[in-house]
Amino acid sequence: MAAMGLAWAVYPPLGWRLALGVPVFLAFPFAFGPADYVAGQWRAAWENLRVCSEVTEHRFADLNGLLRTFGIPLTGRTSLAVRAGTGVSFLLACYFGVRRELEPRRALLWLGAAAGYLMLFNPITEANSYAILAPALGLMAHWELSRGTRPLGWLFAGMALTMGLLPNLVRPLLGNSFALAWHPAMTIAFLSILTWQVTRSRSSAGDRKPSLQLSPCD
Repeated sequence: MAAMGLAWAVYPPLGWRLALGVPVFLAFPFAFGPADYVAGQWRAAWENLRVCSEVTEHRFADLNGLLRTFGIPLTGRTSLAVRAGTGVSFLLACYFGVRRELEPRRALLWLGAAAGYLMLFNPITEANSYAILAPALGLMAHWELSRGTRPLGWLFAGMALTMGLLPNLVRPLLGNSFALAWHPAMTIAFLSILTWQVTRSRSSAGDRKPSLQLSPCD
């Protein structure tokens, strides 16, 4: 759902398609089973999401996995408020910033934002779930390398490599908890760089706008 919301923010013409497609998606299972059974499954799915949002164990690699490492977890309504507020912030950033970028960079930024949000704010993100973020990191690394900004390209590639290799290398010393903090930390760094790039791009575009000059009249 988060990815669809961000897609609408980046590509507003998708709005009417989503307005038609989501109800069809929700209603489609009713074509294959009794209505009371399907409705019960939807209710069970919603209840499962609610229960999962209240996880208190230190075994997931979301934002709370990072915060719990330092003894400052978000719990209850605070956690829900942070996820909701950050979701709105992502939506606004995509609409006012990413939407104005040219293709294919616009699609790459959407992919990075959607994958990054899912990894940080899905309360039951596991360490191996970060395979979802790997394509965004890889594509952004390729984009930067091909555009001549090689240090940034290698930085993105290095982020992906450390997330894949470091947990196994340091497991004898730190156990399985290293990835619970390292993966979300790298994701925050990745999203911060993308935010900085979009902000800089919009500022540069504003500086390049020609000023209106009036020719003197004879």
